Amino acid sequence: MPLWGSTTARLLWNLLIPLTIGGIFLLRMIQLHQYQLIAPGCLLFYGLALINASKYTLGEIRYLGYGQLILGVSNLWMGSHGLYFWAAGFGCLHIIYGIVMWLKYEKPGMAINNNPE
Repeated sequence: MPLWGSTTARLLWNLLIPLTIGGIFLLRMIQLHQYQLIAPGCLLFYGLALINASKYTLGEIRYLGYGQLILGVSNLWMGSHGLYFWAAGFGCLHIIYGIVMWLKYEKPGMAINNNPE
């Protein structure tokens, strides 16, 4: 299967629209000195981007997006703890997601060998 194709283009487009708009929104929040909204905004727009792009990749990525949204919304009411929510969202959730994907698709002895010798 080729790396670049119409599905890859659609995936990137659906991922980049929420991330780009989110980035512009967050830059404006910085200009307005609304720093307490930066961490939740990052989590929210990243979660929306993952959910939006999940149509073109593994469906499980949607659940990572839901987790990011839950953390982002929670962080809206605990703005002084933004770094902890970032660590949970961009660190812990990705590690958990990676372990789940490894167990599901790549676990030793369970992986599909596409190149038999």
